[in-house]
Amino acid sequence: MSEPARKDNELESFRELVRNLGEGDDVFPAALRISVLEHPEWELGWWKPWEEKLESLTNQAADFLGGQTSPPDPIGAVRSFAQFFHGVLGFAGNREDYHNPANSCLTHVMNTRRGLPITLSVLMATLGRGAGLDLYGVGTPGHFLTAARLPEETIYLDPFTGPDLMDEEAALGLVEKVTNVPRRQLLPYLAPVQARDVLIRMLNNLKVSYMHRGELDKLLRTLTWLVELDPDNLAEVRNRGLILLRLGHRAEGAAELMRYVEGAPDAEDLKVIREEALRALSGRHGLN
Repeated sequence: MSEPARKDNELESFRELVRNLGEGDDVFPAALRISVLEHPEWELGWWKPWEEKLESLTNQAADFLGGQTSPPDPIGAVRSFAQFFHGVLGFAGNREDYHNPANSCLTHVMNTRRGLPITLSVLMATLGRGAGLDLYGVGTPGHFLTAARLPEETIYLDPFTGPDLMDEEAALGLVEKVTNVPRRQLLPYLAPVQARDVLIRMLNNLKVSYMHRGELDKLLRTLTWLVELDPDNLAEVRNRGLILLRLGHRAEGAAELMRYVEGAPDAEDLKVIREEALRALSGRHGLN
C-alpha cells in the first residue's frame, strides 16, 4: 500500500520550499507547512490565509514601532517590540498543555497565541524582521530563544516566558536553569540557527508528541518529512520502516529497513532489523 497522492502533493510543496532555502532565509513559509501534519484533512493551498494573517500582524508590528527601528535607541525598539509581541498580541508559552502537538503548528499558535519556545521564536523573529529589526532564532539544547543583533551588542529574548531583555550571561543562566545544561556547554549554541535545523527540530517535537499519543499515521508522515530534510539520518529511516510495517506497508517498510541495514553496518540492532525486514518480505508476522 502507498500513501494517498494528496499527501505526496503536500510533501512536494514542502520539498520545493526547502530546496530553495538558503542561509539566513525566512523559515516561516516552510515552518507553516508543517501544520498540515496535524491536519491531514486540509486541502492543498490551505496556507494562503495564514500567510495573509502573518502579513497583517507584521503591518501591526511595523505601525507599533513607527520609527524606532533605527538609532538612536535600538535597544528601546527591541524592548517596544517585545512588549508588543507579548502585551499587545498576547503571545506566550503554553505551560498548561505543553506536549500537545498543536503547539508545533504555527496555525494553532497564531490562533491561540500559545505555543512552544521554537514556534513562538519563529513568529517573533519573522514579525520583528518584517518591522525592521535584525532578529534570529537561537537553538540552545532543550530550549529556544530569539536574539536581536544591535550595532554594539546582541541581546536575547525568551518568547516563551515574556518580554524581558537579556545579555549573554542572563540568557545562558536562563537556559541553564530550564534545562540543567551547564552554561559553558551552551555558549556555542548562541549562534544563529539555520532554517533547515529549525524545521528538523519542529518535526522532532511533533514526532515525540505522536509517539506518546500512539498516532501512527501522523507519526509516519512526520518521519517521512524528517527523512526528506535529513536523508542521511539512518535512525529515522529505520523508525519510518518500523512504522510502515506496523501500518501494514510491508514492502515499503522492508525497503526502508534494508536501507538502514546497508547504511549502518556497525549498528547494534543490525541483526534484529535485518530479520524484521526479511520477515516482512516473506509475509511472516513480526512486530505486534
